[in-house]
Amino acid sequence: MISHISTDLSVEEIKHLFNLLTNDDENNVYLAFTLMQGVGVPKVLYQEMKNSRYKLRLCLEMDITEPLKTLDNILLSNLNLQQLPATIGQLQKLKSLDVSFNHLKTCPETIGDLSQVEVLLLQYNQLHHLPSSVGNLKNLQYLSLMRNRLSKLPNEIGQWYYMRELDLTNNLLHSLPATIGNLCRMTKLLLRNNQLTHLPESIQNLQSLRLLDLRYNPLPIKSIQQIRQWLPRAEVRF
Repeated sequence: MISHISTDLSVEEIKHLFNLLTNDDENNVYLAFTLMQGVGVPKVLYQEMKNSRYKLRLCLEMDITEPLKTLDNILLSNLNLQQLPATIGQLQKLKSLDVSFNHLKTCPETIGDLSQVEVLLLQYNQLHHLPSSVGNLKNLQYLSLMRNRLSKLPNEIGQWYYMRELDLTNNLLHSLPATIGNLCRMTKLLLRNNQLTHLPESIQNLQSLRLLDLRYNPLPIKSIQQIRQWLPRAEVRF
């Protein structure tokens, strides 16, 4: 791995990189990153390397993550990303990650290394599945997966013990893992417009739920009645 912490660049060379980084032309910004790949990143340029979504993307794609390692939130929405670089797992101080409105079909296993993340926004992508490593996101409290193409969830979601709000609206879910019953702190579960025909019995463990949205799912009347009995304190929408 290339070391990006120290550099032997001259003052003039650093000034040249600064001028490229602060240029409005993205081609010049890209050139600056390319040059730094071979010689390292001067710390004096760290701030300039993380002040736009485009630069954040380049840092991750080129494995120049040292300037980002102190960040507690990162915004990567609307970047036409086809994949989330595996280097995202190096940003272990993150508490909030927004990768919404892209074209992701999967997430890297390294996303599970973000053990401090509390808010994760993945809505409006094309995700077909989640890696089992998402179970390591043990501080996760809010997760939006709205408008993806998920047909199932990994059992490891049962390790999200601090989850408060989970939005799975507009996916292709046919069932939920029984481990969802472990999310006893959850207050809002949004499952509108999926393919659910039943919920696991463990759903009755979610007595902190205040809203369960099940509209536009092919649930039989018998299941609807049972769910209402299981969760008498929740507003259940069918």
